[in-house]
Amino acid sequence: MATLQHYFNGQIQKEYVISDKTTIGRNDTNDVTIDNLGISSYHAKIFSESGAFFLEDLSSTNGTFVDGHRVEMHILEHNQIITLGKHYLKFSDHQKALLEASENNANETILAEPSINMNQAVRSYKRENSATNTAFIMMEDNTSLPITGAFIVGKGKDSNVVLDGWFAPKVSFIVDQKVDGYYITSMDNKVKVNGEAVKSLQKLSSRDLISVRGKKFQVHLSYKK
Repeated sequence: MATLQHYFNGQIQKEYVISDKTTIGRNDTNDVTIDNLGISSYHAKIFSESGAFFLEDLSSTNGTFVDGHRVEMHILEHNQIITLGKHYLKFSDHQKALLEASENNANETILAEPSINMNQAVRSYKRENSATNTAFIMMEDNTSLPITGAFIVGKGKDSNVVLDGWFAPKVSFIVDQKVDGYYITSMDNKVKVNGEAVKSLQKLSSRDLISVRGKKFQVHLSYKK
């Protein structure tokens, strides 16, 4: 099963289950309706083909973005963020995530296999290379929290760091690893990196200082050759 979580102003609005074809837009005949003038009537669609989920922009006025990059057609990956105007859609492929977790556990416990297919080889390569990179968030009390998968800061129960306060959003920001480094995705206008407001998606450097709603975090990245 795959889902979309709709966020606006840092607050989750609704969660949708994705079918073989899911349309997104302002018109109320869409499967995912976002009533905002910055969204086209029929803005984008997600469809399933050959076991993958594709995102297609439907010639929208303001464009469709994935992790900050404008796309026309894109193969979605688990936990990617789709941006439409000021609205965010978090894509989750639960079945794929469970399958990969199961395969990872199997590879860790089996000492030898008679053969290995190409997909297993690619996943093994990714694991070996990702193991040479370390990344963590340093808290104000010098506690270090590793960045593994999506590192979430907010008021929600799934947050790695929980924010206090009546007005704190369920998701304030997410730090996640992309192909070329670590990025912060802001869903809260109070998020700053080195004193500058984060618009939506921004690449991080080691020792960047993130601040939000009275809390401070320092990013530590290490790339071993």
